[in-house]
Amino acid sequence: MINSFFKLLMCCGLSICLAACSAVMKQDQWSVDAPDGGLTVNFKLDEGKVFYQIEAKSTEIMPWASLGAVRSDTDLSQQLSFVDWAPIATDHQKVALISGKQSQLDEKCQLAVLRLQNPQQEVIEIHTRVFNQGVAMKYHFPGTSEVVVKMLEDKMTFHFGEQDTAFMQVYDKISPWNPSYEKFYRKEEVNAKAMYNHGWCFPALFQTNGRWLLLSDAGVSRNFAGMHLTEAQDGVFGLRWPEEGEANGLYEQHPSSTLPWSTSWKTITVGQDLNEIIQSEMVKLVAAPNQVSDTEWIRPGKASWSWLSDHDSPQDYQSLVKFVDLAAEMNWAYSLVDANWNMMKGGDIHQLIEYANTKNVGLLLWYNSGGPHNEITEAPRNIMNNAEKRRAEFKKLQEWGIKGVKVDFFQSDKQEIMKLYQDILKDAADFEILVNFHGCAIPRGWQRTYPNLMTMESVFGAEAYSFSDEYTEYAATANTILPFTRNVVGPMDYTPVVFTHLEKPHTTTYGHELALSVVFESGLQHMGDAVEGYMALPKYAQQFLREVPNVWDETRLVEGYPGKEIILARRKGDRWFIGGLNGENVGKTFQLDLSFIDGAQEWNIITDGPDVASFMHSQTQEKNFEIQVLPKGGFVISSQKIAS
Repeated sequence: MINSFFKLLMCCGLSICLAACSAVMKQDQWSVDAPDGGLTVNFKLDEGKVFYQIEAKSTEIMPWASLGAVRSDTDLSQQLSFVDWAPIATDHQKVALISGKQSQLDEKCQLAVLRLQNPQQEVIEIHTRVFNQGVAMKYHFPGTSEVVVKMLEDKMTFHFGEQDTAFMQVYDKISPWNPSYEKFYRKEEVNAKAMYNHGWCFPALFQTNGRWLLLSDAGVSRNFAGMHLTEAQDGVFGLRWPEEGEANGLYEQHPSSTLPWSTSWKTITVGQDLNEIIQSEMVKLVAAPNQVSDTEWIRPGKASWSWLSDHDSPQDYQSLVKFVDLAAEMNWAYSLVDANWNMMKGGDIHQLIEYANTKNVGLLLWYNSGGPHNEITEAPRNIMNNAEKRRAEFKKLQEWGIKGVKVDFFQSDKQEIMKLYQDILKDAADFEILVNFHGCAIPRGWQRTYPNLMTMESVFGAEAYSFSDEYTEYAATANTILPFTRNVVGPMDYTPVVFTHLEKPHTTTYGHELALSVVFESGLQHMGDAVEGYMALPKYAQQFLREVPNVWDETRLVEGYPGKEIILARRKGDRWFIGGLNGENVGKTFQLDLSFIDGAQEWNIITDGPDVASFMHSQTQEKNFEIQVLPKGGFVISSQKIAS
């Protein structure tokens, strides 16, 4: 009897163990929390498909949405089974930044890896990082193979309520100049149809369930492509590859690689308020670490720029001399010499370099990125797309004393173009050359990997005053959306602070234009107006443009809502600079409370005068005061600490 009893116990125990093991092996739900517990990402397997959900303190802010991938050799989006859930680990990043909205990154995240396989035992790993400020996910395909495979579909979706608020930019039509992320951001319905039927750009901003979410694409390597959003169906957005006709119809639409292979990260920044969106650094946090060992030569700064006020000026030596003089007068570090400088009349580039050296002004030179991927004839061209020619050119520029390059007309997110960007950055760094990309993709974190990347255009900026009637009317509104969308993910070469009328007139005030120098962040801030535009300013406005930094230690939102107004405060050292924009065609009064700034301060205030082309100038030591602005107006404030 005793032996039988023990046998029964052993059998029961074995059955319990087997049941427990079976429960583990059949596990179909997993969770990972942010370090502060404020966000949770849940995963589940349901009938062989994998889904994710995001909660904020038990409130659902991203309903269940799909994940998975389809490659040319296998389907990793269905008939999936559980392999492993890697132990959750904590990662702590401390990163010093040379330029940007803050000088230090100090962020923790929780890491987790969910491994799944299909019936062919091909594995997909879902890598997840959950920060206090948001969530990032990518796929990794392990193994080794010499066979090149394509990724045909990314099944990741983003699920919103159909009544949620969205601020999005349409993905542009194919043309000799597009797509280059140069359309207006607008407030849209979630299920809105996108003009041109190409979907929507990253980044995209949403308000849902009491939170703000910003979606973007980050950490794109040389063997992957940039992606954008599909139109939403019933509140669900998918992902699209670059359009087939991009890059002059060259190169594959779908990325390809041998294994192992990782995709880009998709970032979902989550903010309780818009300040948390503006302060977020998700794109940089998931980017590859710095690859440039010596960075002492990398110096952000402001630059004069002749092209916007005179498109032919890069071919005229005397015109360029005036802009070198402007940079020297305004204490700006650089002057940009734009397209076709190699056809200069009345002098040559060597004479201009020599002259700029006498003024202590560094020169930046324009280059065409093409190459066969564009048909733009502006020169120099057929250099940047060829590694041997490119490196020889950078070596020559370094010997000449040129400080940086502006490389233009990429207009594609295809894998070959993503590789070209990064090859240019690496080669430029080898020869101590700063880089500005135009006609280009959005920032995807490369400024962390290659800190010589100072800025990227990817914005419908001030150059549109040369050709767009729509820009004249909508610019003020757009300027109050960009700080919450495009400029969150990285530097933005808007070429701001233009007072004089170009081909198309301004409807913004002088106060609005002056405030763009604070509100928009760019490692190289190209000041777009003519020499006469800056020289006609009152002395106090000129002095502000001499003093205002373009790299920052700290940034915070004082007040604002996309499309209505924004007041941003930025700190460099112990000085604060504040810029305010009115995006609406009605005058406003702002009640400022600057009590968050420690210590006694004297505030230098420049705001709208009685008409659009005038200022008012005042000082105060109070931390609570009122500012009035005109329709589409603006203001700036700078601080000076008062010694105790």
